[in-house]
Amino acid sequence: MRFDSLAPWLQWQESLHNKSIDLGLERIRPVWQTLHNGPLPFKIVSIAGTNGKGSTVAYVESLCLVSGIHVGAYSSPHLLTYNERIRIDGKPVSDQVIMAAFQQVDDARAETPLTYFEFATFAALTVFLRHNLDVVVLEVGMGGRLDAVNIVDADIAVITAIDLDHQTWLGSDRETIGWEKAGIMREAKPVVCHGNPPRRVLQHARALSCPLWLDGKDYGYSQAQGQYWHWWINAQGQQQDLTMVLPSLAGEHQLANAAAACCVANLLARYHGMNIFGNNYDKALQQTRLAGRFQRLRTDLGREIIVDVAHNGQAACALAEVLKNNNKPVTAVFAALEDKDISAIIQPLLPVIDLWCVPRLYHDRGQNPAKIIAIIQQRSGRCAGPFKTVNDALHYALQQSPAQHCVLVFGSFYTVAEAITGLEKPSP
Repeated sequence: MRFDSLAPWLQWQESLHNKSIDLGLERIRPVWQTLHNGPLPFKIVSIAGTNGKGSTVAYVESLCLVSGIHVGAYSSPHLLTYNERIRIDGKPVSDQVIMAAFQQVDDARAETPLTYFEFATFAALTVFLRHNLDVVVLEVGMGGRLDAVNIVDADIAVITAIDLDHQTWLGSDRETIGWEKAGIMREAKPVVCHGNPPRRVLQHARALSCPLWLDGKDYGYSQAQGQYWHWWINAQGQQQDLTMVLPSLAGEHQLANAAAACCVANLLARYHGMNIFGNNYDKALQQTRLAGRFQRLRTDLGREIIVDVAHNGQAACALAEVLKNNNKPVTAVFAALEDKDISAIIQPLLPVIDLWCVPRLYHDRGQNPAKIIAIIQQRSGRCAGPFKTVNDALHYALQQSPAQHCVLVFGSFYTVAEAITGLEKPSP
């Protein structure tokens, strides 16, 4: 084996390719054909979109688990440990399992350079092939058409909410971005779309003769009423209805993700004979857990600490609504990557954040904190910083925020991960 522990494997993969992102399938297809050439022994649910992918993966995973369906799940990026990316029946796999898959991918690639994400995707698929799984749920990394996840054919494709993000790679408007994400569709295979899908997504589905399940038309949900919400689906001309307790993940936007996941479960039963029954939906959605989605960590002197990986305008709008309903004044720690539209993220949150604490994000694509501060101040937001680290900013926010305030950390997976790691360390 090339390395005998996980850390050097990951460090080596970071420099294996001279680009961190190199979209395209032709270069990597021979590697996959060496790893596996033939039909897959499980059904594939591929999930693309700008926001809600990780939550939808987690909901589908839970719906399978409570029904006794053996399920693998692949998502990215991870927050704290690489193992979070590859799960079997809800549990992250071990370092040893991952390293064995890494070695198999390394052998198969020969001289082909793979990006970090491509290596991870092939490793995950290799792990799944070693287990007796019924369903594998895959989160697309970026776009869809040219993403490494698209090396396998989806039996069910899901397109979540689409917004402007990763424009450098995917295009400058929703229609172009939507077309890239629609690339995960396969001819005559069902497609689930929620939110307001771009026109080109619908056109592509119809061109491929895909059975199309549209939020609000073929399935849907009602807004929360107290602790309950209502989900429905039109099946063979008859509407099926369920009233359920709200899902475990907070926010009205999570109802759209949960509703799409319930539609996927219904289609797995309908098209593939999976024994996923409606009376399990409620339990599955309530027990779903996903780090970094309006996650409450702990309280400090009566203050609530919340972390959220929201990192684009659409996600920021959803976060603002949840914060309004939380009904507490907010002090925020905010750091983002340089390719993000900072103005679009900040604007919807200005009315609900009293003080912005802006740290430097130590990542090769971290945004200059001085630029973030300037944008916030131009919009009359109160700012502090720049701070050397996320945890310096968090410490300041906890000191400055009055009792009963909420302290929010958001803007990137990397921002949230640094905060969680810092909070888990014992005080000196």
